[in-house]
Amino acid sequence: MNRRRIMQGVAASLLLLSAGCADDDFESQVGELRQDSLNNPTDTGIDLEPGLWHDNVLVPGEGWHLYHFTPEQSGWVAFQMQAPPGHENLWSYLRIVDPEHNNEVWAGVGNKRTNLCEVIVNVDAGHTYDVIVTSQENSLLAAGATQETDGPYTVAVSPLTLDFEAGTE
Repeated sequence: MNRRRIMQGVAASLLLLSAGCADDDFESQVGELRQDSLNNPTDTGIDLEPGLWHDNVLVPGEGWHLYHFTPEQSGWVAFQMQAPPGHENLWSYLRIVDPEHNNEVWAGVGNKRTNLCEVIVNVDAGHTYDVIVTSQENSLLAAGATQETDGPYTVAVSPLTLDFEAGTE
């Protein structure tokens, strides 16, 4: 067990003792002290709007940010994340989760020159999708390892018009 985990446990214990919390409050108090991860991302509370970019910053301890998207129309959209090109430890990584159908798609560092990552998904109107952004570096961490990623990024969802033609050979 690393020193950080021990300190988090001590801090949680002191917090509970000083506050006189009931047992059912324990998980909520300890959860606030845990570093976020794929299974516990920091919810930004932001609903992405088509065509609008949202700027944010990843910091150690908040290396996974959760956004939401509920399309008004069904169709193809591009979920995009971009971080500064050449950033030392921040490489764009997107995970799109469809909780209703227990399905997900993801992509990391689509273009190293631009640090742009894009996932194209066919979405259903009125259905909510979770959009998780992080750095590919964070996706490779061993269990319990501290995230080292920090830096700015921007995220968006853009409607697409795709025309498919059946080819003949």
